[in-house]
Amino acid sequence: IFLILIVVKFGCSVHIVCEVSAVCDIHDIRTSADFFVHRYMPSTVTIAMYQNLDIGFVNVAFFSTIPSYVTTVDIKNSKHIRWLVIPGQSSVSQLNIAHTGLRRIDVEKNSVLAELFVANSNVAQISPTISNLQATRNIGITNCMIESVDMVYTLR
Repeated sequence: IFLILIVVKFGCSVHIVCEVSAVCDIHDIRTSADFFVHRYMPSTVTIAMYQNLDIGFVNVAFFSTIPSYVTTVDIKNSKHIRWLVIPGQSSVSQLNIAHTGLRRIDVEKNSVLAELFVANSNVAQISPTISNLQATRNIGITNCMIESVDMVYTLR
């Protein structure tokens, strides 16, 4: 097996470790200015794994800087994240979130997300915008603060 690692560290803040075969591990993004790190992801990467995100709001500004060849995003061990907005236009088809401070998830119209998994986070309610996940095949929310789910779905 031929393996190449690309390691880039920028000062004391964000750093990225990429395997050309498929995965980039990105740690310690603190501000939207750190999103520039996405430019260093090789075109062979399909999975971006984030840890220790020190931002409270993950939205279109974050997702729009992720290269189009990345289809899976994992966010874990990021206690500062409080709010996630899943964009309508994104190449990301699978989103996994675990061990975060996430409290709110909103979904923009025309989302192409196929799989959403949230675990061990502070989500207590499901937003009505979840109905915008019309292309989604799997949604899993486990070990969160949700007490009940209204399964009523209105056909349009």
